[in-house]
Amino acid sequence: MNKMKFAEAMSMVDDRYYEEAEYYQRKDGKRTGKRPLLLAACLVILLALCGFAYMASVYWGSGPADGSSFEELTKPFGTIAGDESTFTEVEDSAWTRSELISDYSSVYADNSAMYFLNGNIIPSVYFSPAWMVIFAQEDGAGMRLDSGDTVKFDYVLKNKQSLEIEMGYILNGQYYELSKALGSHNETDFQADEAGEYYFCLTNRASTNAVIDNGSITKH
Repeated sequence: MNKMKFAEAMSMVDDRYYEEAEYYQRKDGKRTGKRPLLLAACLVILLALCGFAYMASVYWGSGPADGSSFEELTKPFGTIAGDESTFTEVEDSAWTRSELISDYSSVYADNSAMYFLNGNIIPSVYFSPAWMVIFAQEDGAGMRLDSGDTVKFDYVLKNKQSLEIEMGYILNGQYYELSKALGSHNETDFQADEAGEYYFCLTNRASTNAVIDNGSITKH
C-alpha cells in the first residue's frame, strides 16, 4: 500500500471527525457530548475501512496483468473525502523514470517501467495514464539493428479497450515517437536509419489503465 497516500487519507478522516464532534457539541451544549462523539468515532472507523478497501482495489502504476482480472485492473480511479486520489501498492519499478532516456522534457510519459520480452512476444502488462512500458531482451539489452533493418511492432489491448496509445523507441538516450493510435490495437513497420541498440516502448495517453493482451516486436 502507498503509505503516504494512506496517511493523507487518514488525516482527512481525522479532520472530519473533529468537525463532526464540534458540530454536535455546539448543537447541544447541555449534554455531555459522549453520544455524538461516539457516533463521530464510528464515522471515522467506517470511513477508514472504506478507504482501505478502496485502496486495496485500485491499481496504479504498472505491473504484470496475469493473476488479476481485467475488471480489477481497470476500475475507475476514486477519491476519499472528495480530495486526494488513493491507490494500491504498485510494482517496485513504480514512480521511476528509466535511465535509458536522458531527457524527459519532450516525453509525454511521467514514469516508465521495463519488461522483458519472451523471445519476440510482448508480455501481458497493465500501465496507467502517462506511463511508458519499455520492452527489452531477457538480459536487459535492447534490439541490435543495423542501418536498413526493419522491425514490425504491434500490440493488442485486452477486451477490445479503445485507448490512445503511443508507440515509440529509445536510441542513444533519446526517445522517438513512431505513431499514436486510438483503438484496441496498432502495428507499425519501422526501418532503422542507423545501427544501434533500440528499445521499443508504449505510452498510455488515455485516462484509464491500459491492459496489453498480446503483441510482438519482430525483426524482419
